Order: sequence, then C-alpha cells, then structure tokens
Amino acid sequence: MVKVNYCIEGEDFSEVIQSSQIPVVIAGGEQMDAISLLKMIKQAIECGVSGISIGRNIFQSDIRDGLLQSIGKIVHEYNDLNTIIREYSKDKFIS
Repeated sequence: MVKVNYCIEGEDFSEVIQSSQIPVVIAGGEQMDAISLLKMIKQAIECGVSGISIGRNIFQSDIRDGLLQSIGKIVHEYNDLNTIIREYSKDKFIS
C-alpha cells in the first residue's frame, strides 16, 4: 500500500491510481475546512483510491463525529456529495 497526497493540478490523478500496481490511499494533507476535505475525499474516491489516511483534519475538527460520519458515507456508501454536505452542515449547527 502506498500513501500519497491528492493532487488536483498537473497529471490526471486517476491515471496515477490506475498505473499503480499496489493499493493507493490519500493523505489528508494540509489543514483545511471540512467542506474542502469532503470534496477532496469524494474526488479521490471517484479517481479510484483504495482508501484514505487522514489525521489532523479530523482530530483537530470541532465536530469530529459529524465529520467522520460524512467521510464514512463518501467512502463506504458513495452518497451524493451535495446531500452529505447539507447533512454535515445541518448537524454542525445542531451540535
């Protein structure tokens, strides 16, 4: 397994994933807001990554539970991103 940073610019990320002989997971990268993180995860999953390896963007979040639930829906249930963001935003204000 190899852990890489998700790259938006340059080479098509899905080509990088498809050319790998071993499973690829993405790192969380720099600190970012929750919505940007969810969008990055969704894009990476659509490119074919095998999973995610995210630390500070979850652990330093004020609302870890809601964020983890949203990430789980993206990774395991492949739900619509806009629906997930609406649910996360609603839960964020309730908590």
